[in-house]
Amino acid sequence: SRKTGTLVIRNQDDSSTGHIYLREGMAFYATINANEAMEPEKALIRMLSWSNGNFGLENTEYEGTPPKQIRTSLGHVLMEAARQNDEIEHLAERYEVPRYTTEVTLVRPSKVRWRELKHEDLDLIQDLAEGRGWAFIMDTYVEDDLKLTHRLVDLKKRGLVTF
Repeated sequence: SRKTGTLVIRNQDDSSTGHIYLREGMAFYATINANEAMEPEKALIRMLSWSNGNFGLENTEYEGTPPKQIRTSLGHVLMEAARQNDEIEHLAERYEVPRYTTEVTLVRPSKVRWRELKHEDLDLIQDLAEGRGWAFIMDTYVEDDLKLTHRLVDLKKRGLVTF
């Protein structure tokens, strides 16, 4: 269909609301909870992982120019979403895996000196130390949810975080 409008998706698990903006049947932008800092492909992939909720097509168009547009084909986004979800579920078979609303805390005292961490892990640890939650990290980091989940599971295995 060559619809122009907004597909609104409500996730019942965490009360998030996603918007997929369509122009002549093509998704060109996506957000979750109006977070324009999140990459639109990441928002679209995350919405594809939601298992409980509802959706509807509204006749409203995106006003103005989005900060970033979806540049990847929908087929590629669907395959990437399936791959990430499969890998997260496979990881969950072996380890406890945090979900979006999971509370993550630092282990104190730390079993590892923070100076021994990779720079990207230091950023994650700092955000947790400053009271930012897992949802904030997932929403604001450029990395996809799979990479972030792997990093957090690794930090837990090393005794730095708990969830």
